[in-house]
Amino acid sequence: MAERNLELSPRKVATRNKLEVELFGLEDIESHFNENIASIEQKFDVASGLKSEGKIKDAEDIWRSQIVFIDSAFDFYLHEIIKLGILTIYHGDWAVRTEKYKNLSFSITDIERALANTEDDTWLKDWVNEKYTSETFMRYGAFRDVCNLLGVCIKSVADKAFYQKDSTEKTMDKMKRRIGELFIRRNRIAHQMDRLHETAERQNITEQEVKDFITDIKNIVCATNGEIKKNIKTK
Repeated sequence: MAERNLELSPRKVATRNKLEVELFGLEDIESHFNENIASIEQKFDVASGLKSEGKIKDAEDIWRSQIVFIDSAFDFYLHEIIKLGILTIYHGDWAVRTEKYKNLSFSITDIERALANTEDDTWLKDWVNEKYTSETFMRYGAFRDVCNLLGVCIKSVADKAFYQKDSTEKTMDKMKRRIGELFIRRNRIAHQMDRLHETAERQNITEQEVKDFITDIKNIVCATNGEIKKNIKTK
């Protein structure tokens, strides 16, 4: 009987084909966001079914999962918007070249890749993907930075998303508060099972609370899209 070779073979590294980074237009980005929101909203039917069976705690866990998904949908939307904005500014089809865009940092390796690929923008797509993939944009400050990078008037976004006649709260303050509240609740659910660190008490949640967060994020995205359309040059 022949001896078996029990020596370890060297592990193959980087054998998977690298995925090409796609650049989506604003309509596609809107479509992706709307698909994500529709999927989240469908979960209300699941929660209602559980509630009708008397499984209130299970229904509440569905609502909690929706909170996490809402913030994820918002985060992914902003990632796609950054990619669209930076590439469109680079090609000269954006109305403004902001100071934050002008001061983006590139390594020598990035510059070498750019010089080696002067005929297309693959190097820049890869750079945007590598730089921002691991970043999250769920905080208000991160959303503000995205707007500043792309020359989107954040005051106009807030006014369109949150203006209410006779309201005593400024639209900017309300947008900051609501994005912050969603982020805090999302983190408490995702990292603490919706329990307070101080008391380990699980927080109450209602269907209406989830619906209000969905409405607010939809309004912010709709208003942001409107401002972005002003920046994209028509050909």
